[in-house]
Amino acid sequence: MSSIFIGTLVFLCLFGASVIGILVRNRLPAHHLDSESKDVIRLSTAVVGTLSALALGLLIASANTVYNNAEAELRTSVARLLLLDRVMAHYGPETAEARNRLHRLVENRLVQGWGTEAERADVKPYDENQGIEPVQSELRDLVPVTQSQRLLQSRASRSAAFWPKPTGCSSKTVRKGCRPRFSSSSSSGSRGCS
Repeated sequence: MSSIFIGTLVFLCLFGASVIGILVRNRLPAHHLDSESKDVIRLSTAVVGTLSALALGLLIASANTVYNNAEAELRTSVARLLLLDRVMAHYGPETAEARNRLHRLVENRLVQGWGTEAERADVKPYDENQGIEPVQSELRDLVPVTQSQRLLQSRASRSAAFWPKPTGCSSKTVRKGCRPRFSSSSSSGSRGCS
């Protein structure tokens, strides 16, 4: 159901109830129309309105918290990826293949999350190159010559351990508009769609 259809349905129900109320008012006994009855109705509608506002406020606060958490996870993941790429660039030309693999991996993840249907069809999600493991393997296979290269290799290996994994969206929900959130592989992270 579309939101316009639901809004129209609610409007028609409220309008119909108002018309029925106007017609029934003339047939009500007098004690139902006195000021005490009106005060009770005002009080009950005020309580319903207050509870509705409270529920709506909690719903908005919950949605805002989910959005802020997803945004923070995405920013953290991007910062870690940039750090990993910069560390590998500082290591030297030996990491060129690992950097290229990392760039392709990031591009594929972006296509999986936000690409068109045709672009997503080209990405094989279960291909062994869709994970960080080949990059980690290339980092472990590096043979550092200097002390700074040893430190950079260690730092790159630690950064690669926090590779973000898409969580919370299946392939069916991604097609329906759900976009995967990313969390680091070392944290248990909550699952959900952003």
